[in-house]
Amino acid sequence: MKVCVLIPTWKRIDKLKIALRSLGNQSDLPDRVIVVSRDIDDETNSWIKSHDHTFKFSFSHYLVDIPGVIAAENLGLSHITEDIVAFLDDDAEAPPDWVATIRKNLADPGVMAIGGPDYIVHEKLRDYPKFCDDVGLLTFYGKVIGNHHQLTKGVREVQVLKGVNMAFKREGLPLLDERLASEHHLGNGSQWELDLCLSMAHRGKLLFLPDLRVNHFSHHGHFNILENQRNNAHNIVYVMMKHFSFVRQITFLFYISLIGNHQNIGILKALSLIPKHGLKRSLELFISSCVGGFFGLKTYLGAKRL
Repeated sequence: MKVCVLIPTWKRIDKLKIALRSLGNQSDLPDRVIVVSRDIDDETNSWIKSHDHTFKFSFSHYLVDIPGVIAAENLGLSHITEDIVAFLDDDAEAPPDWVATIRKNLADPGVMAIGGPDYIVHEKLRDYPKFCDDVGLLTFYGKVIGNHHQLTKGVREVQVLKGVNMAFKREGLPLLDERLASEHHLGNGSQWELDLCLSMAHRGKLLFLPDLRVNHFSHHGHFNILENQRNNAHNIVYVMMKHFSFVRQITFLFYISLIGNHQNIGILKALSLIPKHGLKRSLELFISSCVGGFFGLKTYLGAKRL
């Protein structure tokens, strides 16, 4: 099965070099690597133009004039004809057996997608990483249990994979939903991988492989926190309403309104934030989340009418 690795990038040339170098060091080289960058990212585009002939794998580079990962991923996906699409972030480093593991496990006709953990290199929490029994789960009432960056034991079937490190069979894979909101100055469309996983779950199993680990040089300190909270809440609500039955929709809306979590801050979650963030900041986060959730519901109803 032929494997194409898709990497969207935006002004992170030093990290992109690490990602591409790791793909060149694979024991089983990818059949092609696609990098999609912004047309205004001159440094990245100039470096790729002068180095694309040095790669050990077949390489394609496309320019996008719309901000955000969704537009970049969709442009890349529109050019992929290989059997497998492997998603890798531009700030991730794949181990030497990454492509071989993907190719081997997706040869199983009953498996639609696989993913693995991302070790966050700059994580400073003392208890990180830690062992977690639950990973990649979605509860009946709509709480996403990620833990993809933690330690787990054994291959397991999951409902949610993480976009930094996952691969899908190409057949039937849709383009990403452009209704997902983007962070105002970077265009990051959160929850696109959740939407993709829920869209494809009926076609086969989604497996999480603890040994399929990448190093993730992730840093989100540049985000506008309130804007990011609002857009993330929008996207969670839109995706859940899009995929849930009516009963689960109602249950989900009650859950995020009365209880909530860090993505959709409900009344009880907002109260729990006060000791850490203070009343003013907690109220700002609560309002941003409510506004985002409201517009996520509006987006869903608008899409349903079409």
